[in-house]
Amino acid sequence: MIKKLVIAIAMLIPSFGAGYSAFAAAPAHEQHVQANKNDKELLARLVSAEAKGEPYAGKVAVATVVLNRVDSSKFPDTVKGVIYQKGQYSPVSNGQINKPADKDSKKAVEEAINFQGQGKGSLFFFNPDKTGDQWLRQKQETIKIGNHVFAK
Repeated sequence: MIKKLVIAIAMLIPSFGAGYSAFAAAPAHEQHVQANKNDKELLARLVSAEAKGEPYAGKVAVATVVLNRVDSSKFPDTVKGVIYQKGQYSPVSNGQINKPADKDSKKAVEEAINFQGQGKGSLFFFNPDKTGDQWLRQKQETIKIGNHVFAK
């Protein structure tokens, strides 16, 4: 049911289109992040701040990046550790992380948790109009959704 909904949403969002099905069709990873209520709330607040004004699929993708980082040996091994890792997310430094999450962000977090291991291994995302970080821009692009580029 949820998978059909995801596919339907992807077909309704022209800026996303087939890109989302490619993002979601990656083979599932064997490990899964165990997210408790506090992790989900924190992740939803990050998604709400980072992906405000972005398509729903972009919100799911932002949450997926955090979960992928938790699974990666290159980042902290908890949702909280990844989100609060120094210098990683501007909503942490500017206080936006403390604002309540919207309904779509909460739903996007649940969807990302249910479909963990997908997302083509994306570990980064950025808005090319808002960053000049050349290191980040040189990462291998996995997909573009709305104003964000996702990369690994």
